[in-house]
Formats: sequence, structure tokens, C-alpha cells
Amino acid sequence: MKRRFAKTRKKWAFGVAGGLAEYFGVSPTLVRMAFVVGAAFSTLGLVAYIILVVWMPKPPPEGE
Repeated sequence: MKRRFAKTRKKWAFGVAGGLAEYFGVSPTLVRMAFVVGAAFSTLGLVAYIILVVWMPKPPPEGE
């Protein structure tokens, strides 16, 4: 099955962290923690998250 870079349906806020976690094969919790740490120490984490919310495609329809 081909991996797709997209938001996930299993989401908390916008599905960005879950989508990145699915794509890279890591835990969504680790990705969320990375965004929180990035936002805590600089605005880079928050800016990256906002950019990905706008840029990442929506999840594929069920069954694909």
C-alpha cells in the first residue's frame, strides 16, 4: 500500500500530528510532544503546525 502524506481521521485538533506520525511510522504522542516543545522554546513549533494545517491535504475517503 502506498503511503500518503495527509492528515489523519484519528485526530485531536486538526490531524496534523497523527498524519505525520502515520507517514513516518512513529507514535502520534511523540509528534505532538515535538510540536509542544518547539512552541515552548520558540515560535517555530506553532508556526510549523499552522503551516501544516493549511498545507497538508485532507484525509482520503474511507476505503481508499
